[in-house]
Amino acid sequence: MTTTAAISNTNEALIRNVYDALARGDMPAMHTLFTPDSVSHVPGRNPLSGDKLGVDALIEYFGELMARSDGTFRVDLQHAYADDTSGVGVHHETARRGGRALDTPIVVVFRLAGDRVAETWVHYHDQTIADAFWA
Repeated sequence: MTTTAAISNTNEALIRNVYDALARGDMPAMHTLFTPDSVSHVPGRNPLSGDKLGVDALIEYFGELMARSDGTFRVDLQHAYADDTSGVGVHHETARRGGRALDTPIVVVFRLAGDRVAETWVHYHDQTIADAFWA
């Protein structure tokens, strides 16, 4: 295996570990997976949209997703890809809120620094559906 292939596999494992920690609700693990000054870009026009500056802000965001969905927020990782400096996670997201359901595919682009996530960009399949659900 080449060095590049080994790094890619390690980085793919990092992305999978992020999803695993989120699925378990293991927020302390996020401190080991993200850089302290990480930035997560969440698109849209809803109360949860905007840049999350730092891993603590990201953890707060995940907590808000759970609170607003009465604990029903779930992600199901379908694919993870990575190279030396970036990666992609393709997942399916579901949640229930006030008689409404969110059921949508999402792509998250990861910028990696060393053995941690330094930046993410969230891309909903249909942003208007997410905005209506989280509003």
